[in-house]
Amino acid sequence: KHADEELPEADYNRYYKDEKPEFRIKTKREHYGHVMIKRARKYVESGNFPEIRLSGVILQIFAVISHYVSWDRLNAIREWKIPVLIVNGAHDNLVDPINSLMMAKALNGDHLHFKDGGHGINEQFDIVCNENLRQHFDRATENGDTRKLNRVSKPPELLHPWKFVLVYALSAFFFSKKGPLKKLSFNTAVILHTLVAGFALRKFFGRFTGL
Repeated sequence: KHADEELPEADYNRYYKDEKPEFRIKTKREHYGHVMIKRARKYVESGNFPEIRLSGVILQIFAVISHYVSWDRLNAIREWKIPVLIVNGAHDNLVDPINSLMMAKALNGDHLHFKDGGHGINEQFDIVCNENLRQHFDRATENGDTRKLNRVSKPPELLHPWKFVLVYALSAFFFSKKGPLKKLSFNTAVILHTLVAGFALRKFFGRFTGL
């Protein structure tokens, strides 16, 4: 379903009851800007938001490219009949929107699609997202299965992508010390070979295909 078409225009000003009386939101763009600035201010004033570090960037890239859930695991989740809500934006330039559609089909879940949304739809359409999440949690609480969910029907794959990427990245790095790339700095070499390992992961394990 398309959230943009299904849900009526929200009255954003009712979410600012605690603001000054003269404070008035006129457009959705103004609302989004206010929310993002307010959040950024909280981060800065709390003092708990660290500066971006190279090690953190490497770990984040490694986590993204090594993320993999097999069809066996998706089927195991589906067997539990857990209520699932997939939310995505059509203009997401970080995660291919087709993956959300395929996951919704694989898990037999609800699919909330924003035709004008990007990667940050939880902020771009915060009111709509939060309302749909609330409704989803209410339905899951009323109709959900109360069995323990700490078991799976099949054991994990023997060759997990994390192991594959780690071995590949390490071997590629040490190989480069004797090859034409040996003049690269340590940080550059790690990033380069991590990216190479990610492409290799996609090649050997593949992307999601149609059901």
